[in-house]
Amino acid sequence: ADRVAESRARWNSLDVGQRKPRSAGEVARMGSLETRDEARRLVDSARHLEAYQGDHVMALLEGGESTRNVDRDYIARLTVMTESPEYRSAFQQVMTNPHPVLSAPEAAALRSAEEFRRAHETRGMVEGTPTAGGYGVPVL
Repeated sequence: ADRVAESRARWNSLDVGQRKPRSAGEVARMGSLETRDEARRLVDSARHLEAYQGDHVMALLEGGESTRNVDRDYIARLTVMTESPEYRSAFQQVMTNPHPVLSAPEAAALRSAEEFRRAHETRGMVEGTPTAGGYGVPVL
């Protein structure tokens, strides 16, 4: 009973299992506050982050003097897009294997994140990956 009450208080739900990865369209339709709240929940629930790593992500989401020029809404949306076991697994395979074999959910998670980045980033035309990056490293 205590565990159920704790789950309800923390998550407003009994469902604390893995969530289905969100599509780029779903994330685009979310309000800014909803997106930021979900990103905060994801950071809070991440068990594999060191405390300082979680603090850094939270600072980016919350804002402050040192993150004045950071688009917090974009960071929150990208966190929501890339925080799923499917995306993390796909990212690891793509970065470590020249010929990755992705499952359908892994490919869908990677595709959705790429569609989101393309829709929300403007860059000069370059060939390959510029020095500014281009990879959606899983935050959590």
